[in-house]
Amino acid sequence: MKILFIRLASYYDIHFHHPENVMMPIDISIMMRTALNLKCHFEFIDLEAFRFTFDDLKKMISRDDFDLIVVKAKSPSFETFIKLFKNTKKNIIGMGHIFSCYAEKLFSEDIPLLAAISGEPELSFGLLLQAIKNDGNYNFSNIPNITWKIDGKIIHNEEQLVDNLDELPNPYTDPFLSAGYFTYYPVPFGTKKRFGFLMHSRGCPYKCIFCSPTLRNSRGDRMRYHSAKRTVDEMEKMAQKGVTIVQFRDDSFTIDKSKVKELCLELKRRNLKIKWIVQTNINNVDKDLLMEMKSAGCCSIGFGIESGSPRILSMLNKNNDLPHAMEIFDFCKKIGIKTVGFFLLGSPGEEREDIEKTIKLLKNLRPDLIQLAYFTPYPGSQVFEKIKQDYKESIHHYNCFEYNFSKVSTVELKKYFRKFYLNWLLSPSTLLSLTSSMVNDLFFNPGAAKRFLMDGIRFTIRILFFNLR
Repeated sequence: MKILFIRLASYYDIHFHHPENVMMPIDISIMMRTALNLKCHFEFIDLEAFRFTFDDLKKMISRDDFDLIVVKAKSPSFETFIKLFKNTKKNIIGMGHIFSCYAEKLFSEDIPLLAAISGEPELSFGLLLQAIKNDGNYNFSNIPNITWKIDGKIIHNEEQLVDNLDELPNPYTDPFLSAGYFTYYPVPFGTKKRFGFLMHSRGCPYKCIFCSPTLRNSRGDRMRYHSAKRTVDEMEKMAQKGVTIVQFRDDSFTIDKSKVKELCLELKRRNLKIKWIVQTNINNVDKDLLMEMKSAGCCSIGFGIESGSPRILSMLNKNNDLPHAMEIFDFCKKIGIKTVGFFLLGSPGEEREDIEKTIKLLKNLRPDLIQLAYFTPYPGSQVFEKIKQDYKESIHHYNCFEYNFSKVSTVELKKYFRKFYLNWLLSPSTLLSLTSSMVNDLFFNPGAAKRFLMDGIRFTIRILFFNLR
């Protein structure tokens, strides 16, 4: 059997979009390993990382040598998926946001969709492949995490989480070690950038009202972990292939501090000199943990700050300790860990005073990099019910603002978007940090320097001169 894996881009044919990291899809890499273990051949198209024309895609899809197409897509890719695969004759397995949220709608289209995976795909994929290879009737009744159709009836199988993460196949990393996969997270001066991507944990116990489980990197509230040995084994393999920085894609890396310390101890025991990056909740770090992480190679951390208004944070179910956040950001600077701050604009009930508090907090935190997103009610989030009758699949939290739950006009919010970025961009600490990063990349990572410069210029032009949709 030969398989074509496709990851559709959120921004296909959208110009001047918000720059985003292009990270290895952990789930696809594990599914590739499963395919290899089952003696299947495959090819891979990644529209997040590389450019393909629509005609090129159609030709690829129509090739006779593919028996199965596996597609991963987020909701902004909904229309692209329909256009690509309507009236296609190839069997398709779908995974990702649109297949979790719109499976029944997709089964009503003229698309040969065998199964839509709505939970952790790695668990289901091997079982699906075995069923397809061994059973021409395609009976998927015992396969968890999927929606499928038989005799005109759509069936939703039960969702099941992977309990022992070490039982998952090792990710197949070879296709993802190119310059097409990168992160904008800042790193220390003198670092040569060649990125690898892993997950050490899955799950998140928090109940932020804007979070959609279908867009997270993992499923479920319950935390599950790889052993420190398994994770460091994978980091060691990546280092042997030239990787210098591992980006962990865990939803919240430091939920269990003891697990983080175990990982740090294993890294130091092996004397593995590789840098690594995480994202986490600001309340779940302290100075002792940061020192431990720094000594084991952690060089950059992203924190979901969201707002400088305690009232808005409470409404979001994101009860960040803001005085603690300022202390942690200062301490990160002191010990040499770079910081990224994630912020939200347009939250329910947000007023001008709340936004001004967030801008004031931004100035106090002085993160090395920021990402500002619009509050977006994705399917699966707590606020989706309020707008589901008028939902537009094309919305995206960085580039579209369709649903204004705040008390500030949409026109003003777009002006605040501009003000927020310019306040950060024109601050002395940011200019120094960006200059240092650019000088580093000019010497050590010329390709990354060009990408950062071009993407930064395009986005700056957009926020200065164009309507922010």
